[in-house]
Amino acid sequence: MTLKLSFLAIAAFMLAACVQTPQPAPETKRKSFTSVSTSAADFAPKAGQRFAWYTPGVTWATTGPTELNAELEAVIKSTVRAELVNRGYVVTQDTAAADFIIGLVLTTNDYNHADDFAQYFNLNANMRSEGSEPIVKALMGVVDGRFAGITPPPPQALVWKADLETEILEAGTEKAIRLARAKVLTSRLLDSLPKGE
Repeated sequence: MTLKLSFLAIAAFMLAACVQTPQPAPETKRKSFTSVSTSAADFAPKAGQRFAWYTPGVTWATTGPTELNAELEAVIKSTVRAELVNRGYVVTQDTAAADFIIGLVLTTNDYNHADDFAQYFNLNANMRSEGSEPIVKALMGVVDGRFAGITPPPPQALVWKADLETEILEAGTEKAIRLARAKVLTSRLLDSLPKGE
């Protein structure tokens, strides 16, 4: 009996040693954002109207690392496409056939010419940094298709525009978190874009 109890005690000890208590994942500090948008009084796009990207689709005007830019741009462009289609629009690659041209500038507050973009869009969400991380500014504009091919289009050609600003995630944040955040914030940037009637 003593041998049996000793065996059970050793087995229980070994089993307990093999069981790992799950450790909570380190929390990623949520970053707040601010956004603002405006549109021309007569901007009322119809379902089926065509949107094309201004070339290049995303303009990067940042001082930070660029290794994720291609993946971020792919996420941003696919999210914009999904948002446009969900609103009843058609996305085309032919800017000459588009009713509207959509463009996006991503810049940071530590970039030398960041203010030039804010002045062009005449829009500022005024995010204040809570820490030392730079603020990224996503400026999106929709231009009447009649101005396709004019680089840059005159500011009065903007029929809808939006600015979303947020602190950049800390260095070392997982790529999957960065990409998921880009998708969510891109959707939020387009919140006020009207549905096609």
